[in-house]
Order: sequence, then structure tokens, then C-alpha cells
Amino acid sequence: MTPSATMAPNQTAPSLPPTSGRADASTRLSEVGQPSAPSQTALAAAALLEQAIQVVGFLSDSAFCTPSSRIAGGTIGKHFRHSLDHFVATLASLTDDPESVIDYDHRCRNVPMEACRTTAAAEFRAAQSRVLSTAPGDLARPVIVRVMLTSDGQDTTLPSTFGRELAFAAHHAIHHHAMIKAIAEEFGIATPAEFGKAPSTLNFERDRSPPQSL
Repeated sequence: MTPSATMAPNQTAPSLPPTSGRADASTRLSEVGQPSAPSQTALAAAALLEQAIQVVGFLSDSAFCTPSSRIAGGTIGKHFRHSLDHFVATLASLTDDPESVIDYDHRCRNVPMEACRTTAAAEFRAAQSRVLSTAPGDLARPVIVRVMLTSDGQDTTLPSTFGRELAFAAHHAIHHHAMIKAIAEEFGIATPAEFGKAPSTLNFERDRSPPQSL
């Protein structure tokens, strides 16, 4: 059975904030009381989290939880959970422990946010608040990333920075937003045109579009 959406199938989806995130970030900034402006990397990550919050908000519960036949085993809720995992793992590295390791491969599955839109929205907002509370100086902070290399569990550790991993989490989110868009389309649910598109793609499309006549 095709799940219903909060909005009617093929209805025009609401527009989302640009992936620069500047407008919404200024509002969130006053809420968290951060004395210095977030970095552009943090603003972009926060804007992607805002897009997730808005899409979660207009889906129905059934659309959020129903398995896709296009992407085997996947639900919109599971893809959003997986996307958020990477932000949470990256943010967890901001500790005083020099041995802190970012590990993207050992994740909690079948958690409440996969099946509850209210929980998902709350967890995205919590991550967004933490992203916006980071300082520009945090970007250069050294971190260690553990990466699983083979299916038998062989892994290695690699040096990186918090900024590099926050940027990775944002690009990883776009990849899963694209799959969420495909699942939503399978259910007859429209999502905003820019949802699931990389900044480079949007930039290319903008440069290729004909100028508007006055």
C-alpha cells in the first residue's frame, strides 16, 4: 500500500532554505547565545539539518516508516537516522580527550527516530544547535577517524580535522537526501527541487539557466 503524505501527492513542495544557511543560522545563533558567528562550514551543515527538519515535518508517519521497493530495505526514517549519525559522531569529537575517535561504522540501528517523526525532528534540532555553537577555531582542531576497510571488520585510523569531518557529514547528508527524495517520489510525494542536490550541482544549474527577462 502506498503511504499517504501530509500533503497531497504531487502537490508543490515547500521551498527549503539555501544550503548556505545564513538566514536561519542567525536566528538559531541568538537562541544558543554563541558570542562569535559560526563558520561557513557550520552554517552550511546547519542549513542541511534545517532541510531535514522541514522535510520530516511535512511527511506522514506512514511515508516516514514504509520500506521502499526502489531502495531495498530502506525507509525515509532510516536514511535520515543514518545521515544524522555522521553529524553526531563528528560533534562527539569536540571533547578534551585527545584520544577521542570519530567512528562512522559502529552505529545504533532500529532507534526511535527511525519510526517517530517527532523524535527525528528533535534530534535534528539538537544536532543543529550543537553545530551552530561551534566556533570557527574548532575547524582546525585535529581529530582521529576510524574507518572500516573490509567486510571482515579490518579497520584503520586516519588523521583529520573537525572541519573536514563536518564538511564530510554535510556531503554525506546530501547523498542520503537524494535517496530520500527517490523514496518520496515512489510514494507520490513531492520534495523541493533543491533537496538532495549538491551545492556544486545547484551552482552549475544556476550558471546554465538563462537570464531572467525584465
